[in-house]
Amino acid sequence: MKKILWRYTLFLWVLWVAAACGGGDGSSDGTTADTENSGDTDSDSDTDGDSDTDGDSDTDGDSDTDGDSDTDGDSDTDGDSDTDGDSDSDGDSDTDGDSDTNSDADGDGDSDTDDVDGGDDVCGFDSPVQLGPAEADGMVRVLPNHPDINYFGRVDCSTPDAPGFAFPGISIRARFTGTALDMILSDSGSDGRPNFYNVIIDDGEPKKLKMTNGEHTYELARNLSDGAHTVEVYKRNESDYGPGEGAFLGFRIADGESLLPVSPRPGRIEFVGDSITCGYGNELSVDVPNEDDHYTTANSNAYNAWGALAARALNAEHVLVSYSGRGAYRNYVGADGETMPQLYLETHPGTGSGTTWDTAQFTPEVVVVNLGTNDFSTAANDPDAVRAGYKDAMSTFVERLRGYYPNAAIILADGPMLSGDALNTVQTLLNEVTQERKDKGDTEIYQLHLPPQQAPYGEDWHPTVATHQFMADQLVALIRDEELM
Repeated sequence: MKKILWRYTLFLWVLWVAAACGGGDGSSDGTTADTENSGDTDSDSDTDGDSDTDGDSDTDGDSDTDGDSDTDGDSDTDGDSDTDGDSDSDGDSDTDGDSDTNSDADGDGDSDTDDVDGGDDVCGFDSPVQLGPAEADGMVRVLPNHPDINYFGRVDCSTPDAPGFAFPGISIRARFTGTALDMILSDSGSDGRPNFYNVIIDDGEPKKLKMTNGEHTYELARNLSDGAHTVEVYKRNESDYGPGEGAFLGFRIADGESLLPVSPRPGRIEFVGDSITCGYGNELSVDVPNEDDHYTTANSNAYNAWGALAARALNAEHVLVSYSGRGAYRNYVGADGETMPQLYLETHPGTGSGTTWDTAQFTPEVVVVNLGTNDFSTAANDPDAVRAGYKDAMSTFVERLRGYYPNAAIILADGPMLSGDALNTVQTLLNEVTQERKDKGDTEIYQLHLPPQQAPYGEDWHPTVATHQFMADQLVALIRDEELM
């Protein structure tokens, strides 16, 4: 009883002292005079021997033992599980969740997140790659399977030291530091029909670069400003039965510089077509093509064809599966060779080489198919058989595409090189294919009717860049109106 009275007296004395000193919090919660058995002399309600109420062995008022004012178990006050003083757990001193200290989520020294590592290209190389030794000119080689090089298009990734390609629209993109950049590429073109690539530095105007047959090193940039830069190498020309083939063998950057992660564009769109989608002769513009205005690689530019133009407007990565002269059922003038549905899964079309394309490498949100110009642009011996064959081929091909891409919107386009009866036939048959798909419950099937083109014309009466831009605008409007991406 005396012990109890003594403790009660002590309790009242502590209250009086606290009130007289104006300290504490009023202590109406009973935490100012605990009766712990630890033998400590603190005045809290736990048994940890310190002067707070968090039950640990420090005096910071939280529930860990790290001596700070949070509960994450580290030695800072940012509330995460590292010791860098920010609010993430990546071990650096910013809040962007990456492993650098520049306050953004990429490595470019700005305050945005536009260049985070997407890791979502068609090759998916992800193993660390060491840069080569410095060469005599002070440049070092970056192998093509470096994880910070992004590939889009129909690229054969089975040979990591030399990714190969033949279709147009191949895009190779990277970010690098330093003032200089070279590219090493193996090309199959000839003096009479060379291949061309666009080189785009820091999203500037494309520079047209002519290739030479064989393996060569090409200077892409010199005397750039210090810091980070972007590059895109874009294949302008089509496969052309083999001479359009190429293999990328890497970049060269200045010694001491590096590659940085680059983000892919968020959208995904695929185009299946013929010479129109290839950008055949589109950089010529004349009122009436003459006998000398036939196909040249110099005037053909897939970068400014309707597919690539629309993709950039939609901020989307794109794949072009296109080949001049090919139809859905019948090739131009009934020529032998695979039709587009037959060569759809090839990576080196028309050559019999290369690996089979894995559709999981690129999953489009939208697939645009423009086939029919070659099926009906010239008279056939049996028009009824061509009409039936075309409809069946398109129905079967759309069914295949739906199997590859269950969630994609499929757009069946026609025009702009057909007119009159040929155009009416294609539109009628595509209307039937579309309706039959809808009757089967396919709600993601659409059509795009492109009006017949007007002068000026490109090579062999093909659309000019201006016509391609009009086509792209029509496609972009449809995709946005229907909210397909």
